[in-house]
Amino acid sequence: MELTRAQVQQYAAELIADNKEANIVRLRQASLRAFAGWLVTEGELSADPLEGLKPPKLPTKVVEALTDDQLRALLKACQGAVEGSPRRGHRAVDGRDRAGCGQAARSQV
Repeated sequence: MELTRAQVQQYAAELIADNKEANIVRLRQASLRAFAGWLVTEGELSADPLEGLKPPKLPTKVVEALTDDQLRALLKACQGAVEGSPRRGHRAVDGRDRAGCGQAARSQV
């Protein structure tokens, strides 16, 4: 059996050229690295040709924040949505303090 680093790099390049998401490319490459390790364990390969192969970098996705009007509408829709506590749904959505916005941002809504 033949499995080379060049083959895996070519495969990754083809996935990227086909506009596959970077996380898909990473997962497929990780699967091939695991398979190569298994081939070594089973004695099918004498050495792991993919050892040290770095996965492609994942781009940082920027998600647009909700506008104040969108946030108000979302909070209004959640009011009373959870049985037992009309504020519980509000707390589930109003997680801005965990995102580093703190009390100042909550008081502006």
